[in-house]
Amino acid sequence: MKAIVLDNKVIGCSASATLANGIVHTAEMNYAGFDNKEVVIVDTDHDVTGYTYAAGQFVAPAPVLTANPLVTPIEFKLLFTAAERVAIKAARADHPLIADFYEIVEDPRLTHVDLNLQSTRFALMYLEEQSLITAARRQEILTGVVQ
Repeated sequence: MKAIVLDNKVIGCSASATLANGIVHTAEMNYAGFDNKEVVIVDTDHDVTGYTYAAGQFVAPAPVLTANPLVTPIEFKLLFTAAERVAIKAARADHPLIADFYEIVEDPRLTHVDLNLQSTRFALMYLEEQSLITAARRQEILTGVVQ
């Protein structure tokens, strides 16, 4: 398995991944747009998405659990400001990870979004890395308090 590391944060893992000219190629898709950022591919024996990578070591994020972790899909969207929602919606076309996450959130079979779930936290970290939300806003969103 290959870990895709962007600025010391593992943004994803794939069975195979290569890096050429600032584009990460995986079996699933290609990821581009890593201007002025350091991207490396690192071998790993398991999925380490969301971990940090420094000095040759993967470090799991410390979980910060939300007191009320379950929100409905509409409540989840309302955790964001209108400006954030508009920016995220616009970014979906260029960011497959954002598009994939929101396809799940918008699936009519989904009854709740778990704010303590690692994939939810990773999605919020990715939104932060793309400058769609700030670190402070990510923490506010994780409280589950609707805006």
